[in-house]
Amino acid sequence: MFNKKKLKKILGISDTLKIVNPIDTTASGLIDLASKSGSPEGLYIAGISFRKGISKKKNRIKAAELFIRAYRLGSRNAIGSLIKFSRDSTFFKNLKKEVDNNNPDAMYVWAGLVALGFDYRITYKQAIEFLEKAVEQNHIPSLIELGLAYYSGSIVDKDKIKAVEFWEKAARLGSREAKVRLAYSKIIDGNKNIKPELNFLQAATDEGSVLAETVLGYCYEHGKGVKKNKAIAAKYYRRASERGNETAYKSLKKLYDDIRPSDPEFQILSNN
Repeated sequence: MFNKKKLKKILGISDTLKIVNPIDTTASGLIDLASKSGSPEGLYIAGISFRKGISKKKNRIKAAELFIRAYRLGSRNAIGSLIKFSRDSTFFKNLKKEVDNNNPDAMYVWAGLVALGFDYRITYKQAIEFLEKAVEQNHIPSLIELGLAYYSGSIVDKDKIKAVEFWEKAARLGSREAKVRLAYSKIIDGNKNIKPELNFLQAATDEGSVLAETVLGYCYEHGKGVKKNKAIAAKYYRRASERGNETAYKSLKKLYDDIRPSDPEFQILSNN
């Protein structure tokens, strides 16, 4: 008998979350719920299941997809797994074969490894082409990845309108992560009526979304749709940063830097 309370804590799921469907109270149900909501821990554990064939049919490409998504959200554990895959010639031989077979998971994985700096066998242009082909098959992780690429301007010219279009399509296909990113985009753009987004972000946070935690921290820090409260902002940032989210960590650090007295005795020295 597994410890449900402990597993929920590991996955970032609120202990007060009411799960309606009885099947979701199983370990696999909780992991699936957390993964779909954007829990890096849930995605990493799911990746291990596919890599080792535990309660899932062994599939290293699917495992790599889940590890990339976990790493995107801050999972430190996923880094080692991705490095191992990137150095495995057998893995890449199979990956190329599956890309040639038009497997969207494989196209996403190769593009993701390149975008994250784990592989240089193909160019950024080819990586985008892979994602575009996967998107033609309504591959949700590729829709989110293309949205990220256009939103940040990392490997393509920045185009926030395009980014939102990709996330909207992913959201229509059922992606809760895409809905979180859309909520963030709407809040950042200064929309006034964001109560629905705030309600959704709170629900996503309860289900394990580390990104939703970070966005709620931003809302409380800047008074977006809620009364400004830096203590609550710090709580959300701290929780998300402890789970590995870099954006939350930087936001928490900046929050503390802004409120720290300027007197010399309060300054933190850095070697950088």
